[in-house]
Amino acid sequence: MTQSNKASPASLPGIYYDGKSSSRQSCWMHLTPDGYANFDGLSLAPIKFDEIIVPDRLGNTSRVLVLPNGGFFETSANDALDAMARSMSSASGSWSLHRIERTPLLIVALLLLAISVGYLLVDKGIPYASEQIAHSMSVSWSESLAEGAIVQLDKYYFAPTKLASEEQNKYRDLFNRYLPKESEFSFELLFREGGVIGANAFALPDGQIIVTDELIALAKNENEVLSVLLHEMGHVEHRHSLRSVLESTGVAALFVLFVGDAEHVMEWAVALPSVLVQAAFSRDHEWEADGYALERMQAHGLDSKHFANMMRRLTGQFEVPKVSEKTEPKSDADNKSEGATAKARDVENTAAEESKEDGESLFRYLSTHPVSKERIERFEAAVK
Repeated sequence: MTQSNKASPASLPGIYYDGKSSSRQSCWMHLTPDGYANFDGLSLAPIKFDEIIVPDRLGNTSRVLVLPNGGFFETSANDALDAMARSMSSASGSWSLHRIERTPLLIVALLLLAISVGYLLVDKGIPYASEQIAHSMSVSWSESLAEGAIVQLDKYYFAPTKLASEEQNKYRDLFNRYLPKESEFSFELLFREGGVIGANAFALPDGQIIVTDELIALAKNENEVLSVLLHEMGHVEHRHSLRSVLESTGVAALFVLFVGDAEHVMEWAVALPSVLVQAAFSRDHEWEADGYALERMQAHGLDSKHFANMMRRLTGQFEVPKVSEKTEPKSDADNKSEGATAKARDVENTAAEESKEDGESLFRYLSTHPVSKERIERFEAAVK
């Protein structure tokens, strides 16, 4: 369709469709001073311009106006239509898509605004909403989320525990003594050999807590294991698994909103066991679970340094052993200096070897439980 671009702001050429048949009719639309549109050559009553739906402009493509009588008016006289819309203070005036796409600075500003809004939603909005929603949902949702998870974990990651029955019962008794008295969850302690996962502990959404043989072997005493179990209880009580799923879904929905790709939005539903093993809780979740463990330890008079020591051992931050007095050189000052240097080097090498040996088998704990200096210092400060 070819139309004149010399139309005035008060009139423009186009083609009318009645919306009931395929018939079409060329005509002119004129705008009267009192805001009505008249169509020359058509038996149509004047139509108030505000009742006509004027689409946003996209380049120089023709636009189809929707009339209140069910008909359509197509025109390519975009400049005249824009001027007509502006004169009537239409929403398609100066802030049309056409104007936006022709203003690079405005595009950059809108892009920065979209990025800022997206960041705030991901960093603050979605986590807050997920927390509120998770705590408003019944425990049955967490139970449904965990259903079948242990079966999949045993199939792909764990092996049967080699811990003696007496040892298992000892830790179960310890675990049961420190269960929260008023909890909606039914906690259960399970033992597994970690295999490639190594020293680790997991909290399933329904209250099942899995501890590996390797983590128990790493601990120097029962209270160190207990401190980790209390941390995992914190994950359950604060519904971190459910919140993580809601956060992931929220981020996926936001992704769809921005780019329109919904293909992978619900993949978490079939990948939960893998997520529980491979995906770390957020820093906020870990800090919150730490706070729960710290409060419980203080309430029961337990030394909070047990947790700090366990974390240091997991990260390879071992305390430097004291040098034995029997090996200290007793000769002159130079010999003392050389002896101290050699001994310090031996101690450093020993600690490094221990760190490497234990670190290689325990690094997987860190992949699911990110440890920071601040977390360790938090428990050590509580002792003081």
